[in-house]
Amino acid sequence: IKREISTMKLIRHPNGIRLYEMKLQGEKLGRKGQLSVATEILEVASSLYMVEVRKSRGDTLEFHKFYKNLLKGLKDIIWKTGEEIKEDVPTS
Repeated sequence: IKREISTMKLIRHPNGIRLYEMKLQGEKLGRKGQLSVATEILEVASSLYMVEVRKSRGDTLEFHKFYKNLLKGLKDIIWKTGEEIKEDVPTS
């Protein structure tokens, strides 16, 4: 799924915290129009970021595909709780 960044801005907080706001636009029209995803990236410390990703417009199923692909790409750097790690382990 190809995406493009349509806007990105940096907001500086008086306490030195940085907040990045970014909008991603889908390349193609989906069932419910073009997918638009809003993200907020909060720099908590020099090596710790909190990221919020939410659908602004478009199809929810297309957003879920995008979100799953995003998580796969970031799997090695995302912190998870012990319970979340147990849920990821396949049962045989």
